[in-house]
Amino acid sequence: MKQTVIQYVLSRLNEIGISDIFGVPGDYAFPINRAICEDKRFHWIGSCNELNASYAADGYSRIKGLVGLCTTQGVGELSAINGVAGAYSEHLPIFHLIGMQPSTPRQSNVYMHHTLGIKEHDIFLKMSAVVYCAQAILTPDNCVLEMERIINEALYHWRPVYIGIPEDYATLLIKENESTTKNIKKHSDPSAVNAVVKAIVDIVQKAKTVCIFPGILISRLGLCDTALAIIEGSGLVFASTPMDKGVLDEIHHRILACTLVTMEILKSILSLKIAIVFLILV
Repeated sequence: MKQTVIQYVLSRLNEIGISDIFGVPGDYAFPINRAICEDKRFHWIGSCNELNASYAADGYSRIKGLVGLCTTQGVGELSAINGVAGAYSEHLPIFHLIGMQPSTPRQSNVYMHHTLGIKEHDIFLKMSAVVYCAQAILTPDNCVLEMERIINEALYHWRPVYIGIPEDYATLLIKENESTTKNIKKHSDPSAVNAVVKAIVDIVQKAKTVCIFPGILISRLGLCDTALAIIEGSGLVFASTPMDKGVLDEIHHRILACTLVTMEILKSILSLKIAIVFLILV
């Protein structure tokens, strides 16, 4: 059975584990809002404004991981941008669905509401580009391929993605590409990983003192137990910075302290031949 654009989007989001979507209804987003509310796999969590919705999604993502956010174009997405920017800097994977103006006025460049009063309808896409790791405007033709690209980028970078859906396209049937493989994950180059591991081991073996700094991505990717196993198995100590404070148990017997690491401190430490291992595990 063929699906509409928004039905396909929701199906793929559900398949990767998303069930909760925060947001504020808006006229261009009404087809998206309706589809979410009619789909029993999803829970719509309405907010009093888009900024609150984006911060709520941020907080949710810190605990649960993948999450959805839905706003209308222009006024809605710009209201949410502070929360999205914070999620970008903190590595939180928010899937932002934006209901956009219908395709006909977009293509003919007529004046529309929820704009800056100019005929450039993608201006908001450009304004927000720096706080998303990937962006797409979906059509019935590109929906399948673009959703796979967007999902791939979000899961690889663990950061917000922008999914624009023109109002009239949301309810049109998609044109599936049977050759498309779902969720083609990016993988690190094994040779590059081996080279990095060798370099780290060489530095650690030559150092007089070694300290591990667990990175925030350990928490984001659910790798805290793995990090602790490395610390306990190696017998090394660890410390944390304000960014990753609380990533690992701060009463653990191998912890040194929580400290603010500056470039000056790093240079001083390196001059003493103390090896610092930033444990990212990505």
